[in-house]
Amino acid sequence: MRTIKKFTMFTLLFSTSIFANNLSVGNVQLVGQDATNNFTFIQFDVSWENSWRNDLTGTGQSAPFNYDAIWVFVKYKVQGEAEWKHATLNTSGYTPPTGSAIDVPSDGKGAFIYRDGNGTGTFSLSAVQLRWNYGVDGITDDNANVTVKVFAIEMVYIPTGSFHVGDGTSTDIAGHLHRADSTSVPFEITSEFSTYTLGGTSSSNIGNNNNEGLNIDYPDDFDNSPTTKLLPLLYPKGYDAFYMMKYEITQGQYVDFLNCLTRNQQDKRTATDLSTGMVNVTNRYVMIDPDGSGTSLPGGSETMIARNSIKCDSTISSSLPITFYCDYNDDEIPGDGKDLACNYLHWLDGSAYADWAGLRPFTELEFEKACRGTLTPTVNEYGWGNTSLHSSSYEPIINPGAPNEVPSSSGTNGNSAYTGTVDFQFGPLRAGIFATGSSTRIIAGASYYGVMELTGNLWETVVSLGTQEGRDFEGTHGNGVLTNNGEHNISDWPISLIANGQIDKVPGAGFRGGGIGGDFAWPPERLRISDRMFINVQVNFRALEDGMRLVRTAP
Repeated sequence: MRTIKKFTMFTLLFSTSIFANNLSVGNVQLVGQDATNNFTFIQFDVSWENSWRNDLTGTGQSAPFNYDAIWVFVKYKVQGEAEWKHATLNTSGYTPPTGSAIDVPSDGKGAFIYRDGNGTGTFSLSAVQLRWNYGVDGITDDNANVTVKVFAIEMVYIPTGSFHVGDGTSTDIAGHLHRADSTSVPFEITSEFSTYTLGGTSSSNIGNNNNEGLNIDYPDDFDNSPTTKLLPLLYPKGYDAFYMMKYEITQGQYVDFLNCLTRNQQDKRTATDLSTGMVNVTNRYVMIDPDGSGTSLPGGSETMIARNSIKCDSTISSSLPITFYCDYNDDEIPGDGKDLACNYLHWLDGSAYADWAGLRPFTELEFEKACRGTLTPTVNEYGWGNTSLHSSSYEPIINPGAPNEVPSSSGTNGNSAYTGTVDFQFGPLRAGIFATGSSTRIIAGASYYGVMELTGNLWETVVSLGTQEGRDFEGTHGNGVLTNNGEHNISDWPISLIANGQIDKVPGAGFRGGGIGGDFAWPPERLRISDRMFINVQVNFRALEDGMRLVRTAP
């Protein structure tokens, strides 16, 4: 039996290369192979800035009693095979570097890495080792050449605990949740594995202002009181702990994803026609749906629109996978624009990324938990916990498309990219643009737990509790594998009405958090934590204002 005699290493294709925290992974190696038991160790160095932990008893303990982390996962490809596959990690058998903790969930799809003690600032680790059970993945020692890619995404730990949904507002109602016996009283979520009742008039039920102010494509929500619906036991309610991406999916992250897909999958997860047989590409900015129809061809654009910089070469193979990159300046030099939040993401695109990365979408209850935390709701509050809102233009943007992109001015009120601060068709800003090592929650536009831009920048695509398709969601994690058409393959996740990979409406998914405009200049009310105007609205096109972020239930 021959050992795996050669591994070709890739340094990290930065899944979250955010200037504010400067995440970097390098010096990737495979070491300590055990050919008898078919495993080896993936070793790498990792560092990111503005890390924190404050939940442990002793010095440094403080609210919100949580920490940040990175989700690390690995893709591999055996020489002679076309497909990048997901590596299975062992749940034990490794020693975390001093100062760190490592949690590998039972499915082995990745690892959470974080501080093992309270602290703040740059967190650097050398020679981190994760055990890869390559035998479980079907690799024999006769496979001589294996290439691996290591990815890392910054996450925020949202701890277990009760919280409220709705804020009791009486103005600009948009389906706000509340205690069913009183529209002015927020509803408290006190358990994860409980079957809550939606609608009716009982104080133990969740109400929604009888659909008032909702823009509904698929009516339900919850068919108006006194009709009641059951919120199933397994629908993720946000009470139990979970990890949430610190930022919305960036354009660099989405490029990393595209570059691990087959040609047919790439074609389905982009707007430009990149189907087999296509060799000349005119519309090289591949994510853009210029007329918003979702069906017209050719999709994509010859020039960048709304700051989406994802691009491919003008000449491509007729059948092999394409290499994508970010080129904000259109100067044929890759790299600029990769830290911008990724717009033009439809549910099918974002949920495919979730499945590929071993993560999952999150529910609208988890959205409100991540925003508000354990605090008592404030009427009409935004994601940073009060009603202050910056209202003058951030334009012109300084260092546009660069890792150090910043607004020309910001101020001390809550910072958010929306139609009061950027032109409604301008496009998204850099993920984490308002945050520094010393900025307050309000100035950074951060949630209670430190999640960035939950209200503002791009709209958050979430799982609704207002349709049966949404309520059937059970929070199953992605398995790292997509269908041949580039869609997720998780049975309890919302999926399109046609299962061929093409963009179409997806009952059960909707939008929260507000953000930049698209066809319309949305008012600041859409930024409020409790606003649900578009929770049951579905689109059959890629919209310039839509993005996505993901979560994973804590091990």
